[in-house]
Amino acid sequence: MNNIRKVKTGAIPEANRRKHKEVKYTRMANLLINEIEYQVQYEPFFYNEQVRYYVCVNASPKYVFVWDGKEQFKAIDNSMGNLLPYLELTISTLLINQDLN
Repeated sequence: MNNIRKVKTGAIPEANRRKHKEVKYTRMANLLINEIEYQVQYEPFFYNEQVRYYVCVNASPKYVFVWDGKEQFKAIDNSMGNLLPYLELTISTLLINQDLN
């Protein structure tokens, strides 16, 4: 059984916020899944008026996550190797709950 717990989340300070299409910023979250810690950094960007995310797990190269059109964000860059399914789903849940303002 997965033990999923968000430990810490950081976001852009309120005073530095502008329109989300104009500002690039990186957010971070520490996740604990099955007693394994993951440090996730993610940065939203827009492509064809659709939000996508650059995601880095434990200082790995960046993955690109896109909305699958149905229920979750999916990693589309297979050149980096595959993420574990439970980790990809947890990251997707984290991204779904983000406020881009």
